Amino acid sequence: MTTTMNGGADGPLATVEEMAAVGFRAEPRFANVPLVALRAMADNIYRRAVIAAVVCSFEKDALVEFVAEHPDTVGPWLMELADAALDAHALADTIGSAEARLAVALAVVEGDDDGPDDGGGETIAA
Repeated sequence: MTTTMNGGADGPLATVEEMAAVGFRAEPRFANVPLVALRAMADNIYRRAVIAAVVCSFEKDALVEFVAEHPDTVGPWLMELADAALDAHALADTIGSAEARLAVALAVVEGDDDGPDDGGGETIAA
């Protein structure tokens, strides 16, 4: 059986055995993250994604006109979108790391009837 560690065509194929040999350590920054903080981040990303969708729905001339008519409303959106983009990248990295870790754990379960891996092997980026 082969699969990818990068979620598709952009990553090299790895066998179950190769994936099972990958090691990783716990992420201390996630040990005590309150769910309310993750929810706040996701909510912020959602609200800014709505703004981004509206902005992207305008042709250039219409957007310029809209901005000219609502400068006090639209002005802060630029920094809000930049902050949300950072949060979205961080969340995407976290989700990608969790995906890779689960793939490794599943590969260990599927490929090793002798029990859990000893934690050795190659370390993956968090």
